[in-house]
Amino acid sequence: MNLDDKFKKELDTCSLDLFDKNIDRGAVFLLNGNLDIISVAKAIAEDQVQSISNWLNSEELIKFTKEMVEENKNFQFQYLIIQPYVIIKKVS
Repeated sequence: MNLDDKFKKELDTCSLDLFDKNIDRGAVFLLNGNLDIISVAKAIAEDQVQSISNWLNSEELIKFTKEMVEENKNFQFQYLIIQPYVIIKKVS
């Protein structure tokens, strides 16, 4: 199974409370904008440093902080776990 298929199979939706501990340790990243969650997961898994760095610098990918929880607590998020990180994208 290639990474695209693996991540498509693992993609799920949840609320933020599932990731309280991950947020506390700074391991959750939010896709901001039109980035595709599968493509970002693949870039992280393949250690594509330049792509990841570009997304972070342009704030298309941002570290999700405790301060962001309150304003986002009522939303649902798609998520993928790429150890030790969790990437999320708001869906509603």
